[in-house]
Amino acid sequence: MEGKGDISVVLTLYKRPEMLLRQLEAVENQTIKPKEIFLFQDHISNGIYTIELEEEIKKRFTAIRICNENVGVWGRFVYANEVATCPYVAVFDDDTIPGKRWFENCMSHMEKKEAIYATIGVGLQQNADYPNKGFFRVGWGEPCDEAVEVDFGCHAWFVKKEYLEPMAEEDCAFRKKYTHVGEDAYLSFSNWKRNGVSTIVPPHVIGQEEFWGSDVKTGLIVGQSSVAVSLNPNNLRSMTEMIRDYKADGWETLAFRKKEYFDELVEKMRNVGNNSQILT
Repeated sequence: MEGKGDISVVLTLYKRPEMLLRQLEAVENQTIKPKEIFLFQDHISNGIYTIELEEEIKKRFTAIRICNENVGVWGRFVYANEVATCPYVAVFDDDTIPGKRWFENCMSHMEKKEAIYATIGVGLQQNADYPNKGFFRVGWGEPCDEAVEVDFGCHAWFVKKEYLEPMAEEDCAFRKKYTHVGEDAYLSFSNWKRNGVSTIVPPHVIGQEEFWGSDVKTGLIVGQSSVAVSLNPNNLRSMTEMIRDYKADGWETLAFRKKEYFDELVEKMRNVGNNSQILT
């Protein structure tokens, strides 16, 4: 499958500028070419990091948004909703390098079932204490031979543009409360609650890494760097509170609404040696 697709891309620039050129090239070299590529740069308030892009790199973007204040991890989704002109939108974390057939992988599955597609998926047990215990992960970190429905996705997302609308609503209380976490779970929760939209990890088959949403070596090394948002203790505590808040607002996770499917999935994850924090 080759050609130019109706896909808008948003890349994120924060404290890992060394990843940008490699990520941009990976997106430009997809078998399904994006129609437009945007760059979202959040404000770094501590003054330690300064980022200057060469003019030749800037020219490769359709547009660039540089924030004059820190708007957190939700900002790129709000920006995508504002500027994307295509029916499909792909958003990436700044440590995520997709294989050249990632869009192809997502698009082929989107044609079968409209959903939120992600390169990492999280499944929560009924009494999960996320991100401490009681969950499994599947995707580039824990490969899967088939598409897997999960509770929410991480790292790279491929969605219909209208799925971004709940993230951008002016009165979104959760965006105001959880500035630096929670956008990934809210994307899935809000779209499930409103329209029954599922979140799915398309196949990440060992030996077929060109279809994956993230390069494993890069994800493992760069994702554990000191600037990673997910390693901040305050953010980890907020993640736990965030999941509880979403459930209190009506989020029925897979463990409740598709218990048989979820139990079979957990057993399968155990059998393949998934190293996530699954409760017995």
